[in-house]
Order: sequence, then structure tokens, then C-alpha cells
Amino acid sequence: MVVVVVGVFLVWVWFSGFVGRGVSSVGVPVEVLKIEGGYVTNVGDGVVVFLWVFNAGGDVVLPRTVYVYRAGSRDVVCFADGLPWAIDPGSPPQYLHIWMPVGTVGEYGGVVAGCREAVAPGVLYEVKLVTARGAEVSVVLTAS
Repeated sequence: MVVVVVGVFLVWVWFSGFVGRGVSSVGVPVEVLKIEGGYVTNVGDGVVVFLWVFNAGGDVVLPRTVYVYRAGSRDVVCFADGLPWAIDPGSPPQYLHIWMPVGTVGEYGGVVAGCREAVAPGVLYEVKLVTARGAEVSVVLTAS
């Protein structure tokens, strides 16, 4: 009887997510991204975000959306959705280079992007990257 109770408890612990690394509670591999560096700046009639991203997980990660906020705010300044990149696990950091037009929203090669205003040099911005599975990673950068 004791063996059955202990066995049931161990199965419950396993399925509850208390045990098991690199796998979510529903068995989906966890995406582990790290932004190694980057910049945000105005270029022409748009804003450019450049990020060095490292995939420390075990599966290919599909970054799909980038948001740019003023640091400390949740008001989106710029966004790009539908990014076509894949980041391989364990490879050297890969870069994402995104241009977003100011004052309009447009579609560019399947990516929908736009900014409501240009970035202000010297001001802090949070750049958030969201994957196809919903994992998020962000970094605070000073606009140049």
C-alpha cells in the first residue's frame, strides 16, 4: 500500500511540473532565448531594431513579433509581426534586423510593421521579442 501511495505521489509531482527540466507542464519544450545586445535607431522614414539573439534551448525558435516601448511604459511605439526567421539551438548568436515605418503600418514581405512615432535619441526603450509559441524576452536599449 505504501509503495502505491509513493508511486502515485511521484507521478503527480512529475505531471505537476515540479520535476523535469526544459519541458513545460504540458510537455512542450521550453524556449530559452537571450538577447546578447543590439540597438534601436531612426533610419530614413523608419525605426530600425537590430538584435543579437542566442537560442540556449534544445529546439529551433521562431521569433514572430517585436514590440518597442518607451522604458517603463506599456504604450507600443513600434511593432513588427510575422517575422520569417528561425533561430537554431546552440549556434552562435544570430541577428534580427527589422525596419518599421514611422506614421503608417505596412506589409513588407509578409511582415506587418509600423511606428506611431520615431524614437528619440538618448531615451531608453524596451524591445520585446515574442516567439510563435508565446515565449518572451526583452532588453532595454538607449536609442541612438
